[in-house]
Amino acid sequence: MLVHGRNPHRAAALSDDLNARGLTARPARAQEATAADMIITTTPATTPVLGAAHVHEGAHVTGIGTDMPHKNELPAALFHRAHLIATDDHAQCLDHGDFGHAGHAGTTTQDGDIEAGLLLKTPVDRPDTAITVADLTGVGALDAALASAVLERLLP
Repeated sequence: MLVHGRNPHRAAALSDDLNARGLTARPARAQEATAADMIITTTPATTPVLGAAHVHEGAHVTGIGTDMPHKNELPAALFHRAHLIATDDHAQCLDHGDFGHAGHAGTTTQDGDIEAGLLLKTPVDRPDTAITVADLTGVGALDAALASAVLERLLP
């Protein structure tokens, strides 16, 4: 697992914490981190923290830091490249998620998403080269279910 942060000391501390929990993590530069198969952003950023062009085909990107209208982690152009866009709450993501920023910019349609909870019940086929994006703005029950599912798969 690669960990990138604007503050290298915090990225190193998170890597150490993940390693202590039995995972394998190390700090990485931005370019190396965006070359990963899965990218997760968890920032209070007000401007995108990665470039849409840096996300390679077949990658999945989850943004979970955009929980207020003025925040913006993921670039609108990334949503244009996405084969599938999942949101935790359609209306909430339109109002104050990166999906809403992309919809207002015209890089995706405002109904171009599927609710993430539906994907937990019925996964969809995903071509190997497809970019997928999840915009999670903070629905507690879904956050807990997704975190539990991820931890179950990651921890030995």
